[in-house]
Amino acid sequence: MLKFKIMLIVLVALIYYGVTYCMLSRDICQYYADYYLFDARSFSIKQELAFKQTPIKKITDFFHVYRFNVHERNLRVIGFARYEENGLWTDGNTSKLSFLLPSAYSDVLLCFNIDPYVNARNPEIYTEVYLEDRQIAKWDFIYGKKMPKTIIKLAKKEIPSDRQINLTFKIEGMNSPQKLGYGDDTRKLGLSFNSIEVRLKN
Repeated sequence: MLKFKIMLIVLVALIYYGVTYCMLSRDICQYYADYYLFDARSFSIKQELAFKQTPIKKITDFFHVYRFNVHERNLRVIGFARYEENGLWTDGNTSKLSFLLPSAYSDVLLCFNIDPYVNARNPEIYTEVYLEDRQIAKWDFIYGKKMPKTIIKLAKKEIPSDRQINLTFKIEGMNSPQKLGYGDDTRKLGLSFNSIEVRLKN
């Protein structure tokens, strides 16, 4: 009986510790749940740290269209699947994109060409876009309805002093073609990034 009480106290203490830790460190707990329990995130914290430490080798030019069907030294990505003819599919509920801007004398527009993985069996994809930790856009892709504009305006004052743009895409509604009965592809597809063009807003 004494052993049972001790075990019960230890169990309650562990639960209390776990709940308290998750309340104070929600992002970490969300990561562990997504990566280890639900297989909803395709990269680990270790891989994310390596991604952040990888240098961006070239500055992105204004008014140049960069396609996502080949590796561009201007663009650093994680949370995407393999390069394909049309572009890069996101894989999981979180993807990241980083690049360097030239010096800007005005606001900047990030013009994305994107195709969502929406169809009769997967009718909705919701995406929140963050610059560092601040939400800067929300895209709701709904099957059969008009596509939202995927152009993001960055005010000149919002551009970091080092001109490095770190974007995070948090996706809801991603799904695998295999699960939907559309083939053998097990990737959890959300958005196909076809191209990006960075423009100065006149």
